[in-house]
Amino acid sequence: MRRWISPKRSEARPIDTALRFLAQRPRTEYEVRERLRRAGVDQAAIDAAVGQLRQHRLLDDAAFAQQWVEQRQVARPRGARLLRSELRQHGVEAATAEAAAAVVDDSAEADAYRAATRRAHQLAELDERAFKQRLGQFLARRGFDWDTIAAVVERLRSERSA
Repeated sequence: MRRWISPKRSEARPIDTALRFLAQRPRTEYEVRERLRRAGVDQAAIDAAVGQLRQHRLLDDAAFAQQWVEQRQVARPRGARLLRSELRQHGVEAATAEAAAAVVDDSAEADAYRAATRRAHQLAELDERAFKQRLGQFLARRGFDWDTIAAVVERLRSERSA
């Protein structure tokens, strides 16, 4: 009986390495290129593999950005500023990141309220000044703009005193 012996990692085809990398979760073109570069693949083979992945629609930065924003807003709401920053860290172009994060602007106050409600309960024992300050800082770290933060903090403060 013959056993199948897998090729050494360095001998694996670049497209196979990229597909294994993409199997874990969606990735950006930048992430795939970096992964192949770390695997020691030459630039021509990287370009060919990325082109093939794009052709089969397995690599699409705009779709990645849209999916990233949707997933983030469901799990832990964030402001457009932080979403743009996260997308840029994944190698998404600025214009694509801006377009994907623009969707969040319409629901920014509702998202900030959802994010802050649980935190407001944790801060319930604080005096009003500390409550507003800490809740505002929490929302700022989540990437919400100051107008949204002020409205949400005031809303939660009034709900707290009612």
